[in-house]
Amino acid sequence: LFWDRRELERKADPIPTLQKNMLRIAGERLRAMEERYRELATDRVPQRLSRTLLRLGGQIGRPVGGGLLIELSQEHLAQIVGTTLFTVSRQLSAWATLGLVEARREAVLVRGAGRLAAIAEERPASLHS
Repeated sequence: LFWDRRELERKADPIPTLQKNMLRIAGERLRAMEERYRELATDRVPQRLSRTLLRLGGQIGRPVGGGLLIELSQEHLAQIVGTTLFTVSRQLSAWATLGLVEARREAVLVRGAGRLAAIAEERPASLHS
């Protein structure tokens, strides 16, 4: 659904709280988009993928068997993360051997959210100096 810009402005003009909330939401989305661009430019794939899985877990994940099920294909994850399907598949396989995730058909079950959060925050050695 969407509203015509002029109609939305007309309805929001007399309601300052609505204007304030619209601006806040737009600002939050802009910050999130800037953060995704920063991640693409500066972070390695494991950090981007772990951060993406954690973010998606909070947005669309549903509890299943002691983990969070994210119903997206590995191909979709690769597109979101900005890498290849092969790279995502290889990383998920490595994490599966550690018990952090379980790759399923058209889904990923996150089992080790705490460890994924630690991976998300890791920085290459060259960035520590």
